[in-house]
Order: sequence, then structure tokens, then C-alpha cells
Amino acid sequence: MKKKISALVLALGFLLLAQPALAQGEPLPETTVQSDEKGEASGGSEIKVTFKLPAYTLVIPKSLTFGDAFWAKKQRYTKDFEVSIRGMEEEAQRLGYSVAVKTSGSGSGGAYTLEKGTGGPTIAYTVKNGDADIPANREFAAFKANNTPQTGTVTLNAPEDSANAGQYQGNLVFSAALVPPDKTTP
Repeated sequence: MKKKISALVLALGFLLLAQPALAQGEPLPETTVQSDEKGEASGGSEIKVTFKLPAYTLVIPKSLTFGDAFWAKKQRYTKDFEVSIRGMEEEAQRLGYSVAVKTSGSGSGGAYTLEKGTGGPTIAYTVKNGDADIPANREFAAFKANNTPQTGTVTLNAPEDSANAGQYQGNLVFSAALVPPDKTTP
């Protein structure tokens, strides 16, 4: 008798194991559409998709302070800085997204200028990325990966005349734009 019960339990176990496995994930919700008197049925399925752009953080210097410098005719002053991005999702990078960063100044039309007071004399400065001169309102760098800083340099000359000595200030403006890939599938 024990052998028959054991065999029955074993057979029942095999039957339960033979059930088809359910697909991973949740089943899709269904809608039923009853056919009409002509034997036809028609219904619709809602399709939704949300397209998103990857987020990133632009990392720029808070300030580029040259400090106090003694005036000397035709003296050049330089200051290095770094720019990078961080926080872009790896999948977005793998798909080919990048971030283009342009630089401009606070002068007229985005010119690289510093001004002494309001309406006072101005001095121009230049921006380089490595050895490349970067004109105002042009691309400074394109970033395709997080935490890959580009080093830039601001160079300026002392005012032409000692009568124009004093504090000059302005802004180096960094403008970033996401550059999506042309396509993401072969």
C-alpha cells in the first residue's frame, strides 16, 4: 500500500512540474470585443511611448580670478580652467549622445571682453582649448563621456595705458546642448 501511495504522489508531482512556465513579467491587460450580427469584430489597442532626453550636469569653473596683478605694458596673463560633464546615463552614451559646449563672453554679441566699471574701457581676452583658439560663440568641446575634462585657457593683456589700470570684469559663458545620435539601430 505504501508503494502505491508513493507512486501516486510521485506521479502527481511529475504532472505538476509538466505545467507550462508562465512568461516573465506581467501579462498584458486584455479587452474583449464581441462580434456583431455580421460576424465582424473591430477594436483598438492604445499604444503609448515616452521619448526622453538624457540628463547631464555641466561642470564649469565658478570663477576665473586672476587676482591682483601689477600693471605692465603688454604683459600677458593666463588662467587655466576645466570643463566636463557628468551624470549622463551609460546607455545614452552607448547610443551615441554627446554634449556640445560653446563659449562666449559678456561683451557685445558675445565678444570676449572685460569692462572697467560700467561704460568704462574694455580689454579683450582669448580662449583656447589646448592649442586651438576658440572664437566667441563657437564650440569649445564635445563630450561623449562623463568625467573627461577638457582644459581651456583664458589669456588677456594688460590695458594699453597705465591710466586705465583698475578692476576689469565680465563673464565667460558656457552654453551646452545635447546632441542626439543620428540613429541608434543598425
